Amino acid sequence: IEIAAKNKDPEEFISFRSFFQVSLRDSESYEYSQTFRGTGRRLSSGELAPGEVTRGDIVFEVPQEASGLSLHVDMDESLFSYGGAIIDLESEGSGRTLMQDLNVDVYGVGDTLEFEDIRFTPNEVRTSMGSGYREPDSGNEFLVVNITVENNSSEELSVSTLLQMDLKDEMGYTYSTSVSGTSSLDRRFSQGQPIAPNSKKRGEIAFEVEQGLSPVYLMMDFEIFDEGDKTFFQLR
Repeated sequence: IEIAAKNKDPEEFISFRSFFQVSLRDSESYEYSQTFRGTGRRLSSGELAPGEVTRGDIVFEVPQEASGLSLHVDMDESLFSYGGAIIDLESEGSGRTLMQDLNVDVYGVGDTLEFEDIRFTPNEVRTSMGSGYREPDSGNEFLVVNITVENNSSEELSVSTLLQMDLKDEMGYTYSTSVSGTSSLDRRFSQGQPIAPNSKKRGEIAFEVEQGLSPVYLMMDFEIFDEGDKTFFQLR
């Protein structure tokens, strides 16, 4: 099921976690949770910036004979209250397309953003078609971002490109770092060791996207478990 969610609050970040807030029920009131199987268009969960859209697929495994399916969406993450909607999946609605209009500062390539004791810079952007068996699918390309992370604290800093960095397009689709694309890079961003105090690390990461996709944004989440620190850099 492809769904989209938008943060319409003009100022506040919100949390949307589809795995906990979206379920499927049939006509006999049996409830089905999401599976971890993907379609290549995953729905990204987590915090949404003001005006941000998240769009993608969620997958449920149901009996072939199941009927009267409906999607139950809880808009409130609280365990003690419910405020949501029920969507009949077997009838057609008028529908409308949620459009992303980010109401936060958007930075550019070469800009440096400082968060507490961390300084983050996307230095350069280029494209690549990989090499050997590490090539993108037909019609796609690797978007390669050269980044620098500075640790200005007195403690070691661990950075995860998989958990803290994603790409997002204007429709709200999210793209994670490409393992094959990044492994084909000679100067890939090394995550084997944390960044020592008062030092910095530079390297490249790759994302697989449609050729010529634009606009596209790099999202950096400085604190995975805190809200309000996700930052956007427009790459092209």
